[in-house]
Amino acid sequence: MQKHELSLTWQGIAVDVTYVPDYSPSFRNTYGWSLAHLSIQRQGKGQLPMTETGYKSHFTNAAGIEEMGGPEGYVRAWLGESGSSKEWQDYIKQERQLKLF
Repeated sequence: MQKHELSLTWQGIAVDVTYVPDYSPSFRNTYGWSLAHLSIQRQGKGQLPMTETGYKSHFTNAAGIEEMGGPEGYVRAWLGESGSSKEWQDYIKQERQLKLF
């Protein structure tokens, strides 16, 4: 199983991405397209816009990932879109707020 690992920084947040473009050859043989797996994890503690835990496991069509410029382009687009949500904006404001205790 071929696997690609990369790290990226998005809005000052370090993110690790593992990409497997053909997760299941038997799936490809049965359905005629490659099932890809992305593992997305924030370095350190905290959320990401698409997950409160800071970790996301995601299966999708490999062709869709390649159309977005590969795993980095796909993840950046996903972060950008989900990062515009009100929930994420509220989370960022709360994280930037000084805490006394």
